[in-house]
Amino acid sequence: MKTAAEKRKSSSESIVENIKKSQRLTSGVLTKNSIHSLSDPRFLDPYRLRQKEAAEREEVKTSKRKAKYKKVVSAVKTLRKKYGHEKTHMFQPCDKNECGAYLQYKTQRTDQAMPKDLATRRQRCVEWMSRPSLMSTPYQRDDQDGFQYNDEGENEAYM
Repeated sequence: MKTAAEKRKSSSESIVENIKKSQRLTSGVLTKNSIHSLSDPRFLDPYRLRQKEAAEREEVKTSKRKAKYKKVVSAVKTLRKKYGHEKTHMFQPCDKNECGAYLQYKTQRTDQAMPKDLATRRQRCVEWMSRPSLMSTPYQRDDQDGFQYNDEGENEAYM
């Protein structure tokens, strides 16, 4: 006579739910649910669903990152069209938002928080003018997806 736990394990719907709910797919999770082959459809269906959901989450994350990146690049392009190159005006006619966009354009992971007042932002912009922008890196970044960006922020096929 089967116990209630064994009956739950034998139901394929509960097996699919158990696999979906598990954080990691280990051999223990599979054998607990009476799956002894990786080609078992009770395993493959939820596994493929998990992969699809993970890919969708990653795509959303990537598209948000690209949108933010394009926004910063377009703000710097606008700044350069309006006032010319940074070396000519040294950020004197720029307002707080324009300096902030330039700082975001040149920021690196180890940087401190962005200054709040305009004078400090202008000072940091002048300090960071010699930094390479993210578009001029000789190596492909993770978020470029096969594209290399030129100084204007436009995509060019990466070869």
